[in-house]
Amino acid sequence: MALSREQLKKEFWQLQSQIDAIEAESTPKRIFRDQKVNEYDAYIRTLDTEIKEIEKDLVELKNQQGMASRAIGGQVGARPD
Repeated sequence: MALSREQLKKEFWQLQSQIDAIEAESTPKRIFRDQKVNEYDAYIRTLDTEIKEIEKDLVELKNQQGMASRAIGGQVGARPD
């Protein structure tokens, strides 16, 4: 049986009330989550910058180490004390 226009309006607003109730409960949690994600993202970006600064010479050093190792046929021996 088809619903009348008035029944559909009533159903629409009943559904909207349910939606509003759910969103009223979830919105503060979403805001809190988003705030924490943004704080964490900023923290991660800071760490990335610090790591890049610390390791800025690492690639060149590893390349030099690799060239030295190849020059002696990989026979680097034990690490000296």
